[in-house]
Amino acid sequence: MLTCTAARRFLYAFADGELAVKENCDVLDHLKMCPDCARVVADQQALRASLGRVTESVAAPPGFANAVLDSLDPPAASRPARRWVRIFVPIAAAAASIAFVSFSIWHAFASRAPEPVPAVGTRQIASSDAAASRVVQVHEYCCNLHDQHQDVALPQGLAGLSPAMAAHFNNIITVLAPDFSTSGFQFESANYCGFKPRNRGAHLIYVAHAEDRDPKRLSFFSIPRWSYLDRCPAHKGLEDHDFRKFTVPEERSSYAVVAWHDNQTTYICCGEMSVPEMISMVEPVRVVLKERGERIALALGSINALFH
Repeated sequence: MLTCTAARRFLYAFADGELAVKENCDVLDHLKMCPDCARVVADQQALRASLGRVTESVAAPPGFANAVLDSLDPPAASRPARRWVRIFVPIAAAAASIAFVSFSIWHAFASRAPEPVPAVGTRQIASSDAAASRVVQVHEYCCNLHDQHQDVALPQGLAGLSPAMAAHFNNIITVLAPDFSTSGFQFESANYCGFKPRNRGAHLIYVAHAEDRDPKRLSFFSIPRWSYLDRCPAHKGLEDHDFRKFTVPEERSSYAVVAWHDNQTTYICCGEMSVPEMISMVEPVRVVLKERGERIALALGSINALFH
């Protein structure tokens, strides 16, 4: 087991998903036992995610480049260089804007609780079994954050959670927030998490017997379509709404991971139980979603027939 001193050499690379498999597993084992180092990783991943979202829309103020060029106004003999200035100035302006945004985000994070948005593990996923193991990694990591997993900007309950999280992704994915209370699981927290930096989605955590010393938790993900879950012989020929089923053994227990696709969204459920138990829980969610899709397709077909 790594000490904090040894682990902190790798935390920033871990936050970027750049560690080799062995180092990644060593750091992950340490984070499960050390909330202080886990908080450092959550801070770094939240900062990177916020910078990525904000800087996409950063632009220099209108007329800024021309104003700088006019103030320089080089002599006639050196005016050919003005072409390079025109190239450099917008880059410099964008860099200045990004620096300002970076400072603003740093100040915001220094003054409030972090927004954990983990993307645990390395970027190499060779098979569907590896993808299922990554799901378990993220599930364990986020569950260890406890109340810090909740995004402070999101509703504290299931009401209004689906549209709020879908809007975050410009409604490209359909976010589900199922109620598992009839199975004994109550909603606990929600955030934008994923399995690698470019594959984030909505992540809901549910808890059963929260008063116990070691309560059971359940993760439900709505993410952009993830084809890695189909990369095994047993899943060939499956329809989108068919379950992809995995059992992932861990040191103390084994996890069930079940998933299915719906157009451009993949839904994944993960928890410490058997695959049949999990399917009995999520089957109603899948059936309702499938029936809704069939009704929409039928309605669109009827409308199309009116015009042909």
